Amino acid sequence: MSAIITKKEALEAARDTEGLDMSFEPKGAEISSSGDMAFAYGEISMKLPDGSQLTEKYVTIWRKIDSKWQVVLQARKANSWRYETQSSVSRSHGTVSGEAAK
Repeated sequence: MSAIITKKEALEAARDTEGLDMSFEPKGAEISSSGDMAFAYGEISMKLPDGSQLTEKYVTIWRKIDSKWQVVLQARKANSWRYETQSSVSRSHGTVSGEAAK
């Protein structure tokens, strides 16, 4: 069974990795009208120890519990992954029709 790594441990490991350079660029954030949920999103740019560059998108969802903001979800996605739009799905998999097209 693999060990669970906390965010703090992951950040400390990244900080101590020689040749790794990371920067965060927030793009936006909002708080719910009730004031107990919020999200932030943006991009992370990384220069890896081998000299390659990587950019990821991130979203973090927060919940206010007992007057303290706590992360409930954090997700990241590398920009090198393929995104399929509706038009690319239609071209590569045939035309979408019926209920799925609505």
